[in-house]
Parts: sequence; structure tokens; C-alpha cells
Amino acid sequence: MNNADQGVMFMDSAFKRRWDFEYETISLSLNEKLKTSQIIYNNETHSLLQILSSVNNKLREKRPPVPEDRLIGQFFLPEEALRSEAGIRGAFKKVLIYLWDDVLRNDRNEFFDANVDSLSYLFANYQTKDVLDIEESLKKTLSEEAQPEDHSEPDTNEFEENDGQDA
Repeated sequence: MNNADQGVMFMDSAFKRRWDFEYETISLSLNEKLKTSQIIYNNETHSLLQILSSVNNKLREKRPPVPEDRLIGQFFLPEEALRSEAGIRGAFKKVLIYLWDDVLRNDRNEFFDANVDSLSYLFANYQTKDVLDIEESLKKTLSEEAQPEDHSEPDTNEFEENDGQDA
């Protein structure tokens, strides 16, 4: 349960007292559909994984940073909603609503592009403009994806064994 949902805070507290729960780390890449769901943002096609990762990165870099339980996690958008283009657009609009109404309600000007003055502006312009002001974060996300992962074994000869004598 996300205790950032305003109406469930007291219920969330009651559940935590009465039941065991398991912490789930935010890892958007666990939702396979986010990798394959494409959306047009700022006149370019990106995966939802790229966009949402960039949004989370920007939220983390904010001062003060947005609390972890308000970031977008792998379960925020159900895979069933990402089965069609219309579903993907609708799901992305849910993200915009969440950011506008809940996460950034009191400091929208510090996150969104300066021209964004309403939720309807976000909806009408996200495909052609950088309304979330994430271009830099998105470039960083894309460059990290482009770098090959290093799966090589560490060079064990680099370290000489110490035979118990300190130098």
C-alpha cells in the first residue's frame, strides 16, 4: 500500500500494526511492459521505462528530495493498462495527474516547464514539448542504457597477498 495516498494513511498505519509486510524496492525495470510500451514525448519516441526513470531521477534530485514513497514504482501502472496505444496514453496521463495533484501540488513551478499552468496544458502538450522539464535527466538515462554492462571478473592479480606482515 502506498501511504502517499492521502485517504489511506490511517488505514495504512493500522495494517502495519496488525500484519507483517515486506518492503519492495522501487525498480521500474521489473515491469517488463514499461520496457516495451512506447510513448511520444517532446517529439521523440521513448519507452515508459525511460520517461518514468527520468521523472524519478528528477524527483530524487529535487531539494528537498521527494520522499521515496511518492516516487513512481514498478506497480504504479498495471501491465494490463499497457496493452494498447490508447491504454499507454491513458496510463501516462495517470502519471501526469499523480504528479500534478499529489506529488507536486505545492511546488509545481519548481518541477514542470515554466509554461505549464494547468493539467490540461500537460495533457495537450506532452507529445510535442518537454512539459516535465526532464530533457537533461532523460539524456542521462539514455546514456546509461547505452553503456554496456561490465560482467567481467575482477583481476585478482591486481592485489598482492599480504603474508601477514604490515608494511
